[in-house]
Amino acid sequence: ALRWLLLLALFTGMRQGELCQLQTTDVEQDESGVWVFRVRAEADAQHLKTEAAERTVPLHSDLIRCGFLEYVQRLPKGRVFPGLKPGGPDGKLNTYLSKAFTAYRRSVGVTRPRLVYHSLRKNAAQALKNAGVSANQIAELIGHARGFTIETYAPHGLPVLALQELVEKISYPRLDLSHLSVDREQRSAE
Repeated sequence: ALRWLLLLALFTGMRQGELCQLQTTDVEQDESGVWVFRVRAEADAQHLKTEAAERTVPLHSDLIRCGFLEYVQRLPKGRVFPGLKPGGPDGKLNTYLSKAFTAYRRSVGVTRPRLVYHSLRKNAAQALKNAGVSANQIAELIGHARGFTIETYAPHGLPVLALQELVEKISYPRLDLSHLSVDREQRSAE
């Protein structure tokens, strides 16, 4: 789960709680053909931080290349990360994720102070800003309020294809994911 949760945070900007509570039914192909996460609160299954958190987030092509769809399709109906166990006084699924991330980053020699799992979400927002994406568009994609004017006079979100264009602007030029590519794995198996 840690591998996917790190990549998902980097390439979607989603909160760790949103990612940890994803259901297999939340990963779907939109009517436009784009694979998306549906971040929504349903019955008591999911708890979202804000009203703006309920949104559609397209899957970045790098996540698809790395095999995330194949991973989800192999799962039985239920949670995308069934191995995550509730913890802490509030029983949240992300309780142990922060600890696992800290242990992992230290084990690979990343010891910069104030670096936490939430830093991955900040990286996604910064990558969007670096690509010239507007503050309102970044807010819509990562689940923040977009401000009075937009919420009042243009309350409907961007179409999925426009969101897909935005998410594809998340780029990390020094991050090489070729070793995770499903195509590479399929070629080596042949």
